[in-house]
Amino acid sequence: MPTTKHLIISAGVSATTVLIATPVSAREHCPDPPTQTEAIVSVETGIFSALKNEDKVSWERLTVRDFVAFEGGHRYGRTDFFELLKSAHAAGRHFEWNVTGPRIAVSCTLATLVYVNQGSVSQGSSRSAVSWLETATFRYAGGQWRAVFIESMRDADSAAIHQRPPAATLSWARTMTRQHGIDGYFAGTGIRLDASAEAVDRFGQLDIVFHF
Repeated sequence: MPTTKHLIISAGVSATTVLIATPVSAREHCPDPPTQTEAIVSVETGIFSALKNEDKVSWERLTVRDFVAFEGGHRYGRTDFFELLKSAHAAGRHFEWNVTGPRIAVSCTLATLVYVNQGSVSQGSSRSAVSWLETATFRYAGGQWRAVFIESMRDADSAAIHQRPPAATLSWARTMTRQHGIDGYFAGTGIRLDASAEAVDRFGQLDIVFHF
């Protein structure tokens, strides 16, 4: 049975931890472990940038063809997830994402990144700070790390104020939207209202917002 080397590295004020388990007899080329922290975090921030700027070329360069994302209780493939963010942008919702407190586990050509995504959700002049707990898995091939899987969930502490509004408030908001022909949404509740019907909006924010 091949022996295994374990190396733990902690570096920087962000308390990044790297855990490497590399079989000595492995035939595949393994990247140099101490240099991978920055490379993997850079791929994740590049993914953020590609989604923010709707840069499909960069998105496909940084993700594998069979990429999967678990987001908001749904499973998305590579194309569907990219289109999901484009749809959010088209609806006027924009996001800021940042990798904080990263912890990385690397085993030769596979790596897992666990981090807190501290960012915000904006629509028009309204902006709300939001944190997500996220995990990403990467595969190393052809001299580059690419994302295989990303899972994201709202931080419970951040989401504590994102409660479904009372029935009376919902009724009042529906009346407002229908009588005045305006759009509104309840931030962070998954509820969006327009002048004709109620629709789901997972990218809502923290307040009741009406667009006149």
